[in-house]
Amino acid sequence: MAGRQLMVGAAPDLWVVPQPSGNEHFVVRGGVGGIAFSLEELLGGAEKLDLLAEQLEDSERELQSIRTALWDLRNDPWNTGAAALDSMDSALGALYAVRVSFQVLGSGVRRSMLDYQAAEQKAALLRAVGLGPEPGTGSAFFQWPPGLDQVESTLGTAPLTAGLLLGIAPGKFAALIAADLVLGRRFGAIRPLVAAIADAHPQLAPRPISAEAGAPQVMTLVPTPAGLLKRVQLLEDLPDPTVEVVRLAGSGSGSPAYVVVIPGTQNSAPLGGSNPFDVAGIAEALGFGSPETTAAVHAALTEAGAVAGDPVVAVGYSQGGIHAMNLAQNDDFLADFDLRYVLTAGSPVGDVQLRPGVESLSLEHRQDWVPGSDGTPNRDARNQVTVTLTDPVATPAGQGLGLGPGHRLDSYVAGAEKVDQSQDPSLVASRGALTGILGTGGTATAVRFTMTRAPATSMVGGASPNVPPRAPAISLGTDGGKAGPAEKGGEDSADRQKQERMRMGRR
Repeated sequence: MAGRQLMVGAAPDLWVVPQPSGNEHFVVRGGVGGIAFSLEELLGGAEKLDLLAEQLEDSERELQSIRTALWDLRNDPWNTGAAALDSMDSALGALYAVRVSFQVLGSGVRRSMLDYQAAEQKAALLRAVGLGPEPGTGSAFFQWPPGLDQVESTLGTAPLTAGLLLGIAPGKFAALIAADLVLGRRFGAIRPLVAAIADAHPQLAPRPISAEAGAPQVMTLVPTPAGLLKRVQLLEDLPDPTVEVVRLAGSGSGSPAYVVVIPGTQNSAPLGGSNPFDVAGIAEALGFGSPETTAAVHAALTEAGAVAGDPVVAVGYSQGGIHAMNLAQNDDFLADFDLRYVLTAGSPVGDVQLRPGVESLSLEHRQDWVPGSDGTPNRDARNQVTVTLTDPVATPAGQGLGLGPGHRLDSYVAGAEKVDQSQDPSLVASRGALTGILGTGGTATAVRFTMTRAPATSMVGGASPNVPPRAPAISLGTDGGKAGPAEKGGEDSADRQKQERMRMGRR
């Protein structure tokens, strides 16, 4: 059932079901061409048929009342009243036949929708226990480095065993598994499992992150998936952990639009040190929902000039993509900024369910195991599109294997360039949504923020390191050492409390 298999032959004027793209470079799931959206269209078509049948039934009742009024003319000469009564009978018969055909057609459409839903649910249940095929590209199961399908299928059930081995109370772990099922995930409980591991290893727990702004730079932004991922490439080449905030005119709505660019995981020693994008950053993203990174991004956006209600696009690669998607689940962030679009590449974001009004485009590669490391396939939803790149890739000569050739950022940029040119209906709609936010691009202003994780010894009163007691100061390197919000003596108490809530990760 994965992919674009749905075909509708009846009443084609009531809805449009997109066909498969047939592109040999990638497979597309979700969006306006996905199964979930097609099922919504089937239900919408059935409801329209029901409405038409109801309207015809109303017309039948009206004609019946007219026929009753004409009944006394039944014995009159044919050329006076009897002919009118006969015509009324014919009209009633025709209306009845059309109404019944609409009702039969509507019932058939509903049965078809239920059949598709039952098949999808059965496939999802088999995948949940690791027995069914993944809705991916069918990569070889045994390979090295492992591929997306291999890891996603294996880790879909592995956390259950791992959690029991780690000594998590059976009752508590059963509750975590039940919560996963309610959310449509596997039997994995990935996020609670990562949080439990962080409890045992404090260096993995979140700690406050400060953001130091650099000098604004004038640049040219290309507002396409490939153009945005190239901004990530620039950050990957920097020596310090950096988040970029780009400000541009937007789509002409009057408000500027902002793009937040977050890099991937950076090898850094010691683990859980000052670099917030080290391996401990993955634990913050997967296990805790990125509370500290979200707070730091919020502060960076504010310093870059963003105000409440400004539209925001978040872009992230690998770990950065998890942080970017977690922005879409943070109530405080969404209360202040209008996050509309998230672009990820090589990121495990399968258990994220976006709210209405937020769209996402997630790029994965068949040879990349990282997007499958959460053990959960990405959702097939109207506002969530997943592109699985299928072109074979190899590690360039003379370079280390790293996490495998499929996880290389340049492979994702090359794939995104093909996505930019695709006429697949889901991708056309997704690119249209991005253009509606950012416009056609052009001259923009970028501010880069060096991100620094607070030392573990900064925790006050022996508090658990994953529950920071207060927000850190923000160092503003461009204003001659101007005090950040936490340093201002006259700071409004409500603002201070709000920042504290964000640092605490409350939602």
